[in-house]
Amino acid sequence: MKSNSDDELPIARPSEYGWNISPEVFNTLKNLMLPELDCKVCTEIFIDPITTPCGHTFCKSCITRSLDHSDKCPLCRHPLTNYAFFQHHPINKTIHNLLQSFYTELCKQRQTALEHELYHNMQETPIFVCSLVFPRMPCFIHVFEPRYRLMIRRCLESRQRRFGMVLPDRNGQGYCDYGTMLEIRSIEFLPDGRSLIETIGSYRFRIIERGMRDGYHVGKIERIDDLDPEEEEELERKAIARAQLNNANPNNPRIEEPTTAELITTAREFIESLRNGSAWILQRLNSTYGEMPDSAAGFSFWVATVIPIDPFEKSKLLEIRSVRERLKLINCWISQLRRQWWFARGGCTIS
Repeated sequence: MKSNSDDELPIARPSEYGWNISPEVFNTLKNLMLPELDCKVCTEIFIDPITTPCGHTFCKSCITRSLDHSDKCPLCRHPLTNYAFFQHHPINKTIHNLLQSFYTELCKQRQTALEHELYHNMQETPIFVCSLVFPRMPCFIHVFEPRYRLMIRRCLESRQRRFGMVLPDRNGQGYCDYGTMLEIRSIEFLPDGRSLIETIGSYRFRIIERGMRDGYHVGKIERIDDLDPEEEEELERKAIARAQLNNANPNNPRIEEPTTAELITTAREFIESLRNGSAWILQRLNSTYGEMPDSAAGFSFWVATVIPIDPFEKSKLLEIRSVRERLKLINCWISQLRRQWWFARGGCTIS
């Protein structure tokens, strides 16, 4: 971005300011001044310059990113303990105006490069490797790792206010292929740079290409939607017809093929048994996950969220497009839970 060539620094001429100096002297002055207008973190000219209490100036994005890793000035190591101070501090208008007046083209080039970078960032989905979340379900996140602090800021800057959430794999070396897109509903930044985020699950996805950006995972994703209602009805009709045909032959093992409505009823009865087993479970169900959804699709994810089984087992639901098939798997889990000694004795807990 920098240059010592007069031709590459198209700025205002001294005559425009009433200065009685030659263009050669003016260009010499601005070339000498330009290195002092570089951010010492990114080594580019300042964008939204912020001056610290210790007297050093950085791009706003650069100082906040530095504070993700250390609470000291990047140059002199002076303590900078209040992250929120820099998050909301006004820019240094003197330096900003100087750059805009004398280095107009350089500022435009720098801004264009940043916009291009932001656009490129938006083409891939940020991936938060943490826990299992289902569509329509709330998720509250405490963000403290530097890489995720940066990721969340970029999500907010892009105005998309969303990111993908996936489970780590069982060996902790990677992460699962299926996840849920989370929409940011609200965010509270703490004084030290950590943040508390309220999100809600939006839709499911499969990761088809993986990558990294500045320490956090990104990926290209493929959205997963449920079957159309007509397809669901046809799926149920064929399954019941196959079961009836099989059961018509007394030599075949009998197959039980409940309707979707019966699957929902069984799951509802199980949830009611949880509610009746403990007052604090009832309170947690109501306060954390909200009321039981009316739609079959929302109900399947709601039940899967509250029942106490391994999240890796639950994650199988993310790739199933049929509501009926999800409910069948959930009812299989419920049958296994009912046989557990802790449930039979009324000691049910939700983890």
